[in-house]
Amino acid sequence: MAPLSRVLLAFLLAPWIVPFVFLAYAWITLLAASPLRQHDLNPLELTLGALFMFGPMSVTFAYCAELILGLPVWLILRRRHVASRVSYATAGAGMGLAVHLAMSFFAVDRIAAVFARFTDPSNPYLYICIAAGALSATFFHTILFFSRR
Repeated sequence: MAPLSRVLLAFLLAPWIVPFVFLAYAWITLLAASPLRQHDLNPLELTLGALFMFGPMSVTFAYCAELILGLPVWLILRRRHVASRVSYATAGAGMGLAVHLAMSFFAVDRIAAVFARFTDPSNPYLYICIAAGALSATFFHTILFFSRR
């Protein structure tokens, strides 16, 4: 069983993966849309601007999801003595899927439109939320079960 300080550190640091996943998506779409030109922002300004603009919002959502979904899932995994990195990543991906469903529900006014948007494979935020949840949970697992050998 992991010490309490490591558990607290994992719960404090793991949500900070989420803004970097969104930043990676922003970089990929920017580079795919058009290469950087002379008059565009330089990469440092773009990175810092994206982090300052989207970072606080995404971290807020990540901490809320961690409190509502992550804590109960971690308690279940701890109770069952599950220490597999794949189990944590799968649980994180499921939590990312749940967050995407909740955000789709609040963004659309009709239930039919929610499920149409939620199941649309061309919606990139579905995959971003799944990746952010899985990477955050994997980072959580790494902090929790890290040992120096």
